Amino acid sequence: PGMRLVVPFGRRKLTGLVVRFKTTTDVPAGKIRSVSSLVDRRPVISPPLFSLLRWTADYYQQPLGEVIKVALPAAYLPRVADLTKTYRLSGSLAIADVRRSLKKAPNQLKIFEFMLENQCRAAHEQLQLLMGGWRAAVNSLIRKKIVEVTVSQQDWPAESPDKNATLQKLSKEQENVITQISAHIDCFKVSLLQGVTGSGKTEVYLHLAQQVLGAGKQVLVLVPEIALTPQLVSRFEQRLGYKAAVLHSSLSEKTRRLSWQAAATSQARVILGTRSAVFTSMPDLGLIILDEEHDMSYKQQEGVRYHARDVAIMRAKQENVSIVMGSATPSLESLANVIRGRYQLCELKKRVARAVMPDIHMLSLDQLKVCQGLSITLIKAIEKNLKRKQQTLIFINRRGYAPIVICRQCGETACCEHCHARLIYHHDGSLHCHHCGAVESAGDVCRSCQSSSIVKLGQGTQRIEQLLKEFFPKARISRLDRDVTRKKNQLESVLESMIERQVDILIGTQMLTKGHDFPMVTLVGIINADQGLFGLDFHATETMIQQLIQVSGRAGRGKNPGKVLIQTHFPEHYLYGHICRHDYGGFAMRELKLRQQAGFPPYHYLALIRAWDKKEPAPMKFLSAIKRLSTDLQSEFPMIKIMGPVYSPMAKLKNRYRAQILVSSSSRSARQHFLKKWIGLFEDSKLTKSVRWSIDVDPLDLY
Repeated sequence: PGMRLVVPFGRRKLTGLVVRFKTTTDVPAGKIRSVSSLVDRRPVISPPLFSLLRWTADYYQQPLGEVIKVALPAAYLPRVADLTKTYRLSGSLAIADVRRSLKKAPNQLKIFEFMLENQCRAAHEQLQLLMGGWRAAVNSLIRKKIVEVTVSQQDWPAESPDKNATLQKLSKEQENVITQISAHIDCFKVSLLQGVTGSGKTEVYLHLAQQVLGAGKQVLVLVPEIALTPQLVSRFEQRLGYKAAVLHSSLSEKTRRLSWQAAATSQARVILGTRSAVFTSMPDLGLIILDEEHDMSYKQQEGVRYHARDVAIMRAKQENVSIVMGSATPSLESLANVIRGRYQLCELKKRVARAVMPDIHMLSLDQLKVCQGLSITLIKAIEKNLKRKQQTLIFINRRGYAPIVICRQCGETACCEHCHARLIYHHDGSLHCHHCGAVESAGDVCRSCQSSSIVKLGQGTQRIEQLLKEFFPKARISRLDRDVTRKKNQLESVLESMIERQVDILIGTQMLTKGHDFPMVTLVGIINADQGLFGLDFHATETMIQQLIQVSGRAGRGKNPGKVLIQTHFPEHYLYGHICRHDYGGFAMRELKLRQQAGFPPYHYLALIRAWDKKEPAPMKFLSAIKRLSTDLQSEFPMIKIMGPVYSPMAKLKNRYRAQILVSSSSRSARQHFLKKWIGLFEDSKLTKSVRWSIDVDPLDLY
């Protein structure tokens, strides 16, 4: 199990993975096809990792094959991965005899002669250059046992740590936390490291990693976003002296495969990546570090909808290793587990190097003069910061130029033809749907009444960038959002410019909240903060306060004190009170009580079944039909509640109409058993052939 092999599939040959062995007499011998060849000499998926994949498939109600596809780099699966192979001549061949036997097979003979001249081996790239049709010839040589196949291990730097690598001196608070965690470093223990922004959580990670590396073990470090990866990789490599194997979706398949192989063969001791890196094969795993554990990016929203945080905890449990999860604003699920005694809480309440928490002030938009979304108070604060030659961050969680394009004559708004969503105006004169990616020209007249009374309302990052360039023409202004980072290496370029102090003002979306360390940022301005106050999702207020505290924490991390200005129409709202007092804990306790009263996670366990189809009534018909199938089951599971079906809050997305059913239970195990039986019922029926559907266990997004 865990080894790849080539199998006949119709007229094709595909790469398969051995899952288990089964002896059966039910299938006639003539119906069983032989394996064509083995790809590996040893499993690419180890038994502990296989156990984790089975748990993931079972918990998230997904096919095991789909989970394996998530776990392995793509180059391992679709077909035999030629780039990972080396072809070599079998030992003790009689060269003259081989030459005689290949006289009538010129292509095979040519490859044989080439390999003799090339130290008895050849790589995929060499054979491609040598001749066309080389695969058929090589396969014939393999069948004749003249050539063997081996998976090549590309070179990885020798893992003797750099002697010049040194760690920083710790504060007393950091030392206490490390002592607390180190007491359980050799066994399974979940430690929640709650540290205010700038409290030195990364330094704690580094010291713990050093302990584990010194014992000859591997360390897995997970981050929520690719944006965090370059800075963290640099810190870990410089301070620990080991080259990190990096795994995330923006890397080439060749690079990902090399990192994965280095981790799987214990050549790489430090493995750092985004959510899918949790499935990396590591035979000597000794510690898992999960940074910014609250971040919703750890939840996969398509395909296998797993949560990397929860999978990481299960992996730590199965392999009996310690896991450390850090955040200034821990998820309510993790804090509830602290209250239940399942996790140990470790706290860092002070910033390092005598830095202090920033002063946070609310700017009431109902009382201040505002110029196109920017209050005069904020504009003056930016001006003062520029004179002090210090950096400013402006946070607005909305990209584009203007979120609403409306006709004053008839009231018609520009909407997407493919989704139930407004089109966003961009400064190049185009309209974008930020849900399906559709782009069209804005035009100068209303499509409905043909008048020219078109106005663009609201602010996005592009509009704020334009305004600030008008206010401060000499300032060096940059922007960080998805539109900018689509260009290759642009993300790293913007972040490096900030660190090198080549940018005075940086405007951005939630990318700014992702744990960046900009020591010269002393002012943070937050625009349109109120959009998260009254969201439909029960996570809305939690997500909002996490974003605002995180982005506020970018201010004052160096020698100079920081200041945060939040523009709002609701300065007296209780949420802003917690933010101004740096009191995330108080908010969390209040919110947990509300969640308990309302029957939401972490006190109830949810699953969301979505259905979608090009025809509007089809999803609702399907969900109504499968709900009827659950009637008998509900008497067996009285704690299960089924809500819906209803149309999704965004009922049309990418030309598909969507509807959903929400399953709720006070018992996690009851929910799991119910779902397994229920899904089995409607999968066995013909209902699933009518529409596309998915299941999301522990959903974070109810849209």
